[in-house]
Amino acid sequence: TCHPAAGAVTSIIFPVSTVHYTGAEAEITAGIPNFNANPKNVPEFDVTLTLDPVKAFYVAGDNVTISATLKFHGTTTDVPTSMYLQTARGANGVADNVLRVANLYAYGPRALPKSILGLPLGTNGLPPQYSYLFQGTRPEVLTDNTAFKYKLTIPSGLANGTYMVRLRFADYGYLDAAGDGSEPFEDHKVESIAFQTIQIGNATVTRKVSGDACVNCHGTGTAPFHDERHVVAWDTDECVACHDYSGNHAAVLANRVHAVHAASKTGDMINPWDPVTKTVSPIELDWSAVTYPLGLGWPGGIGRCDICHTSGNASYRSVVQEVSCLGCHGARTGATDHMLQSGGSYPAAP
Repeated sequence: TCHPAAGAVTSIIFPVSTVHYTGAEAEITAGIPNFNANPKNVPEFDVTLTLDPVKAFYVAGDNVTISATLKFHGTTTDVPTSMYLQTARGANGVADNVLRVANLYAYGPRALPKSILGLPLGTNGLPPQYSYLFQGTRPEVLTDNTAFKYKLTIPSGLANGTYMVRLRFADYGYLDAAGDGSEPFEDHKVESIAFQTIQIGNATVTRKVSGDACVNCHGTGTAPFHDERHVVAWDTDECVACHDYSGNHAAVLANRVHAVHAASKTGDMINPWDPVTKTVSPIELDWSAVTYPLGLGWPGGIGRCDICHTSGNASYRSVVQEVSCLGCHGARTGATDHMLQSGGSYPAAP
């Protein structure tokens, strides 16, 4: 046979256990069983996320201490105390127990998410999406020699519903010799993450964007195109930590997903709103090489909205935002101007 269980590789024989990584680490990648795990995509740490106090729901003014402790992945061994005592980031590509990434995101609600950390505006005129957890970086950072800690005060004026807390940690990170931020990088070690939802205002859980439709096609585990830079599960709750409505450097999720699944050449927008010039400034990514499971074109492919919109609620047919429309129609001359002149507004615009 061509694929025996074991043995040497020849010009016509490719044994499964030889050509696939099947060691113990292949069993877990970011908490998800994975037969063909790339060792680079096995996390360095196991992260334990806790909240204090734990409530059915939080209200404006509540103080919540978010804590994270780290153990070396797959062991019961705590990381060195020195990691918790860092005051700044370490360097990428040095596995020296000096963290490059220790970031906290708190955001929501699910429908139109933005950060709820309330951080001062950045140099781009927009509020940052995350806070570092290194000691002394912010007054809210309470990290000590036992854990990374952050005091989140629930802001007033938030809509009731489901919000999210997400943590990212990395020691090795990735090597980018070219310095251009373009993948594939020379080397990487996947980040270690933790995530959970919280309720604000009431205990009624609001519907997740597209439910769990993503895993129906992509399966569980992580999105492989993100593993090198910052790992993320196939879960829209995690995606919107960055792909939110803050106007920061990430396309709104509705735009990104529609552009990808439409194999759009010019409909993907990053930073659609420029807070300095107060103008719309699309920077496009080309997804034309992507194919959709049912094939492109109407009435299959992109016309089958219910492949992703599985809840039975058809409001997406009449409640229109142009960031979604441009995912498919952005390549059409004048589409952006038409939508704006007809009363559309980019949600990222302040």
